Amino acid sequence: MNKKYLFFLFLPLLILSIGSIYYLQIRPISLMLYEYPDFHNNVFILTIDDLTLTEPYEYGITDDIVDFLDKYEIPATFFAIPVNMDAYAFSENYEVAQHGLTHFNKLTNSTDEFTGLSAEEISEKLRKGKELLEDLNYTVYGHRAPGWSLKEEHIPLLKKLYEYDSSFVEVGDDFIIEPIQIDIYEYEFCKEKCYKSRLETRKQLILNFIDRKAAAGEVIVILAHFWGFEKAFMHEDAIAYHEEFFDIINSRDYWKTTMKDYVIWRNNLKGLTYELEEDGSINITFNKQIQGLSFKINSKKPISSNVPLNCQMKNDYQLCVVEE
Repeated sequence: MNKKYLFFLFLPLLILSIGSIYYLQIRPISLMLYEYPDFHNNVFILTIDDLTLTEPYEYGITDDIVDFLDKYEIPATFFAIPVNMDAYAFSENYEVAQHGLTHFNKLTNSTDEFTGLSAEEISEKLRKGKELLEDLNYTVYGHRAPGWSLKEEHIPLLKKLYEYDSSFVEVGDDFIIEPIQIDIYEYEFCKEKCYKSRLETRKQLILNFIDRKAAAGEVIVILAHFWGFEKAFMHEDAIAYHEEFFDIINSRDYWKTTMKDYVIWRNNLKGLTYELEEDGSINITFNKQIQGLSFKINSKKPISSNVPLNCQMKNDYQLCVVEE
C-alpha cells in the first residue's frame, strides 16, 4: 500500500491518541458530593401517626410493629399523642415526635384538633404536648398536626418549638417536611376478608407518588397509622401487602431514616466547605467532619484528608466516605 495512503489512514488515530493524552493531563480534578450518606441520592422516611401507649395491649401492638420493621430494616418516626403516652424503650432506629396534644377538638367534636382555635390556644396545646413527651424522656424534634388542622399562618409558632413540622404540602419552606398524604393502608381493605385488588391499587398509587418524588429529588415521606398496622396484622394478605411494599423499598437505592436524623443530616451539611489541593497526591480539607458523607473524585491519585476516609478505586475514579 502507498505510504501516502498509510499516513492519511493512521493520521486520525494519531490525533485522537495525542488528544486523549492531552485531555488526561489537563483534566481538572473534581469532587462530586452525594446528597445523602453512603452514596445515596434519595431518602425514604416511614412515619406512623397516632402512637398510643397507655394500655398493655398497646405495648404489644408497638412490639409487633417494631419487630416487623426491624425484620425489613425500616426505621420509622412515630407521631405520638402526648396525653395517651407512656415510656417505651425504642432503639435508635426509631423516633418519637409529637402529634398535637389530644387528637380531639371539643369545639368541632372532631379529630381535627386545632381547627377553629386561636393562635394562643394552639401554642398552649403544642407546648403542653411537648412537655408531656419530654417528661417521659423523649427528645421531641418535630410535630405533625392531627387532621392536618394547622394553617400556614401557624408556622412561626411551630418554629419556636421544633426543628421541623410535617403538617403541610407545597409550602416552600425547608422547615416543613412534606408527607405523601395518602395512607399506606386503610382499615376497609381487610375486614371479614381482604380485597386484594384494593391493596394492589393502593400499592401502585403509593409507588407512583414515590417515583415522582424520587425523580424530582424530593424527600419521600410515607404516611401510616398505628391502628392501621394493628388491623393489618390480623390478616395474612395485609401482612403480605406490607412485606411486598417494603421489599420494593429495600430493592431501591434509598437512604432509609427518621425525620429527626434527616434534619440533623441536613443541618450538618449547611455551611460545609472543602478545599482540593493536587500535587503528587490529592489533599482534601473539610471544614467539618460529617460521618457518612460520601463523594466521587475523578482521579486515581492517593488521597489524604483532615478527616478519616475510606476510599475504593473504580475504573478512573474513586468513591470515598467519611468514617467515624
